[in-house]
Amino acid sequence: MQSPTSLMEKPAGNQGYRPTLVRMPSRPPALGPCDLLAVVPAYNEASRIAPVVAGLIEQGLPVLVVDDGSRDHTAQAARRAG
Repeated sequence: MQSPTSLMEKPAGNQGYRPTLVRMPSRPPALGPCDLLAVVPAYNEASRIAPVVAGLIEQGLPVLVVDDGSRDHTAQAARRAG
């Protein structure tokens, strides 16, 4: 099983984008019809992403940050926040 925190970053070149998974529970809960996943699209948001991710995690939500090819350190900032 993967560690609770993993990160997938944009591959080099024009090969498309892969989502950045910031945090997932170490033991996933049983899924029901009303379970939520916070999906946060981000492009060059390094200076603003940390409080967003931290706030969602504080609410108990798993967070998926989709770094859309940012040229700053958005993925790294999101990872540090979660």
